[in-house]
Amino acid sequence: MPAIRIKNGPQKGSVFEIHDVGLVIGRAEEADIRLFDRKVEDYHARVYRMGEMYFIRNLAEDGFTYVNDEPVTEELLREGDVIRVGSTLLAFDSSRATIRAVEESDYLLEDFIPEADDSDVLSPSMDVPEGTSRYQRDLEVVREFIELGAKEKSARRYIENAVRYITEKIGCDYAAVVTAEDGRFRFEAVYSRPNIRAAVAEPILKHAMTRGKPLLVADAAGDARFAHHPSVREMDVHSVICVPMLVRNEPIGCLYLGYEGLNGVFTPEDLYLAEVFGVQLGLVLLYLDNYDKQTRTVYSVVKALTRALDLHDPLMMGHSERVGEYSKAVASFMKLPARDVNDVYLAGLLHDIGRIAQNDDIVETQRAINRGEVKPIIEHVEIGVKILSEIVGLERAAPMVETHHEHYDGSGLPKGLKGEEIPLGGRIICAANIFDEFLNPIAPERKPLSPREAMMKLKLEAGKKLDPEIVDTFQIAYRKGALLLRPEGAKR
Repeated sequence: MPAIRIKNGPQKGSVFEIHDVGLVIGRAEEADIRLFDRKVEDYHARVYRMGEMYFIRNLAEDGFTYVNDEPVTEELLREGDVIRVGSTLLAFDSSRATIRAVEESDYLLEDFIPEADDSDVLSPSMDVPEGTSRYQRDLEVVREFIELGAKEKSARRYIENAVRYITEKIGCDYAAVVTAEDGRFRFEAVYSRPNIRAAVAEPILKHAMTRGKPLLVADAAGDARFAHHPSVREMDVHSVICVPMLVRNEPIGCLYLGYEGLNGVFTPEDLYLAEVFGVQLGLVLLYLDNYDKQTRTVYSVVKALTRALDLHDPLMMGHSERVGEYSKAVASFMKLPARDVNDVYLAGLLHDIGRIAQNDDIVETQRAINRGEVKPIIEHVEIGVKILSEIVGLERAAPMVETHHEHYDGSGLPKGLKGEEIPLGGRIICAANIFDEFLNPIAPERKPLSPREAMMKLKLEAGKKLDPEIVDTFQIAYRKGALLLRPEGAKR
């Protein structure tokens, strides 16, 4: 499971796994990663999951959050990214292996690989006598490997399971899937047998990537091209297979297999199997890259729409973001699938997007809604659904936006739906919307409530406007600090 690791200070080495509800970093007692650092605010940053990706968001009012020494408001995290909060350094590990294959390497981009012939770059023959036990075994292993991918819905989990499967079937000590970007290597997944160190040597990765050919090294410690390199000597690297994963005939990374010390030696048949595995993994990584780009696009569209809504109605500044965060927290605590949590979050961010086409005074509009007038509600809901239905990637949010003013007892709008006739996401966003109106009322005659008062008032709506189960989950999320509310009396 992805995790945050503290790199310096009195808590150095502490590891915090990132669960679906995310992690809050700060000095407050409620923070998941509590840092005793005067430069850190009570609620300084939050790490959270969206789909298969992980992001960090700066929550500090007077301070900054840095990723790789760059100040960020919100940033996608990648393997090995270094986060700085105050004076504390933290690292993002997208996959927790038995042992980190390469720490923040001392050998990045400085390796010198002398020219050599291809005497140990093997291309095993496909002409294996049919009917032999080895041939039959390899066919069965390849079939199982492909089935493993067909059964796993998450491409990320598939890669993590794949390295374990490859290690067990080939019989080596460890396996890693490594991708390359801008001259740096990123570990997508690493698996090693108990008490075995995964010794992934960067010069071997570079050699295979540069040549674009599979590499079998019988003993790296005795190979003239690699033996002089510090990482090979210090990690005591011996028998290795390194297979470039090709997409459109370009290497995007490598499948790296190894034995610890002199435990074993790979055969050409092992290399042939590794090549087959590498092809399949390359296709999965291509899918992940496309998914990453698609998610980035959708996320940027959502952020642009919410910013536009804030500019249109300055009195509602931050409302959409808060409703999105509350909705996501409740959906996570209800243990919905990750994709559903993401959909609820996006719908929460965009629940009021229809207001962008309304020219009415926002205070008067809210007063009309408070009086029970239906026109402004029906109008902005219909407009919002129309906008989202026409944006590729946001269609799943439309039904939740359409029903976020429906009430559990059937008294809501626009259709008077009741109970489970209302989509679960719509019921969640309805509660989040009402909760934020208690905390941050638009109409000036309404007094803002404290979080505790708002929770008490929310509970009174259970079984009326709101689904009782969702109200109960709201209270759990509130007690667990997942709603990212500041303590009463703190600066807002």
